[in-house]
Amino acid sequence: MNAEITKELILSASKLMNIHPRYGVAEHAVGEVFAGYASNEDISHVMIKASILNALYATSIYDIVTISKHIASLPGVTSSIKNGD
Repeated sequence: MNAEITKELILSASKLMNIHPRYGVAEHAVGEVFAGYASNEDISHVMIKASILNALYATSIYDIVTISKHIASLPGVTSSIKNGD
């Protein structure tokens, strides 16, 4: 089944993650870090957030610096993230 990924689907999955005994704590920690390092244009903020996601969810990002530079360089990245784009 290939379901379309929608904002509603993402929010629903997020709610399930928040109540899971293991991932609920991780989600809370991620939320705290993202709130404290809100800029997506500041490479340091992006690097911290990418490192946290990589560590807590074993995403296997091998080059955090390159990924962070790329994200920070995207035009309008903060508004795109806020809009769910």
